[in-house]
Order: sequence, then structure tokens, then C-alpha cells
Amino acid sequence: QHAHKAGISEVLVWDHALYNLSYYPERFKKNGQINLDDPGFWGWFKDDYRKMLDKIPAINGIVLTLTETRNRVEDQYSEKWKTPAGKMAAFVDSVAAVVVTERGMKLYLRRLTSDITERDKLSECFRLITCREITVMEKEAPHEFIITHPVSDWIQHIPFPVIIEFDCAHEWNGQGSVASFFPETHYERWKYYQKLPNVIGFSIRTDRFGKTSILNGPAEINLFTLHEASPNPAATLDEITEKYISEKYDSASVPFFKEAFKLAPEIILSSYYTLGLNTTNHSNLDFDDRSTYTR
Repeated sequence: QHAHKAGISEVLVWDHALYNLSYYPERFKKNGQINLDDPGFWGWFKDDYRKMLDKIPAINGIVLTLTETRNRVEDQYSEKWKTPAGKMAAFVDSVAAVVVTERGMKLYLRRLTSDITERDKLSECFRLITCREITVMEKEAPHEFIITHPVSDWIQHIPFPVIIEFDCAHEWNGQGSVASFFPETHYERWKYYQKLPNVIGFSIRTDRFGKTSILNGPAEINLFTLHEASPNPAATLDEITEKYISEKYDSASVPFFKEAFKLAPEIILSSYYTLGLNTTNHSNLDFDDRSTYTR
């Protein structure tokens, strides 16, 4: 309600499912797993969603995370659906039956691609989903928001409209606690995604846990760059940077701040990265973090 009053027309809630197995009634379980072949489970599941949605009638839709969940739907029991992708598609269609068909709300599918196997499994899931009134949210880079990662080049093959999720607060690159701005990286990535016919927009993370906001700080230029580059495709990064400095500080400060802004990415990369690897764990310097090297 507060968001609507502030002028935000579309307000969404973020859901992770499946939840802890203890959340689901024992009568729907087999061999310690949820029995996806039991029609009674899906009836209970939809009713549970209806009850939760009834408590927040002012929202316009749900962002549903398909990975990074307490329990994975593809790990549950089924003889009907033989593949992980089949189980996930059945799950999405069951959520869509309530959120989209019954309630007329928006449904966004958010995914985290950790490796090639995960990517291929989710891509197959998208092809099996029968509800077509869905939007996919995909991160700006594979796995996590790592500055030295390439773009997610498989996005062009997603059979749904796609929103690119940018982390302008830099969870892995200083997390807003330092001047963690990389306007050129955001600019170049968005230029790439703008050309894809299924990409319809972007979302921007501006904070993490309420402590690392980029608003009213130097790293706000990450947000500003995307904001300017989207409606003005011809705008150069130099023009955007000068406009930001002029509006945020003063036009007389452009020659001085612009040089500092050019130096900042190299300084940050030298602090939070080593030879292209992020030597950080959620912006804590951690040179022994195993995932840095295995991923």
C-alpha cells in the first residue's frame, strides 16, 4: 500500500519455493519426499497459495525464484515427470494457475544459473511450461554479479519476455561500502542486452540488507547510467558521466571528478579481484573462499 501511494504502479512480492519439507503435510510425502504424483498435493498447494495471496491483496504479482530454495522441486518424488525440467514446469504451471489464471496477477520467474547443467535444465523447463503469460528475470552475468564474468549469451533463446537484473549495489564488488561503481560495465552490458528482441527491460538492485545503499553516493552512477542509456541509445558513456557529475555536484567539478571516476574501477578491481577472480565473499576479503576458484 505504501508503494502504491508513492506512485509505484506494479508492486511484487518475492517468493522462494519449495519451503522446508516440514511445511508440507506428511500425507503428501513418499520416501521422505513430496509425492508430486498425488493430485491431492497440488490441490493443497494451490489452496495454500490462495490463502497467502488473500493476506496481501494489494500486490500485483509474484517474483518466483526457481533456484536457491530450501528444497528443490526437481528433487521430489515422481513417476509421472521423469526429468528435473518436467517437475519444475509442472510446479510453475501450478503456481501460474492461481497467480495468473485465477487472480490475473503477474508472474515473474527468477533464476540463478550456477553452471551449464543448471542452465540447460532451466532452459528445458521454460520450453515445457504451458502458461505463456510469464516473464523471466535473468542476471546480468552467469552465476553471480561478477564484474569479470561475460554476458549471459543464452538469454536470447529464452521463450519468454526477459528482464535483466542488474546489481548496482555490487554485492561482490564492494557492496556500496566503498565507491563501488562500474558505469562502463553496466553501460556495455545493457548495450548488448538492448539488442535482444526478447529483452523488455531491466531491474536494479540498489541495496543489500539496508546497509549498503548506493543512493546519494558516488556509486549511484551505476543506476544513473542505465537510466540514461535506456531511453537514449545514442548517449555515450562520457556524456552520461558528465551529466551525472553536473547534476549531482556541479558542472565546474566535471574535469576533476571525471578523472577520479575513471581511476575508480581499476582501484576496486585491484582490491576485490586478483587475476580476474573475485577474492571476496559478499564483499569481505576472503582469499580462501573455495567457490572463488571452483566456480
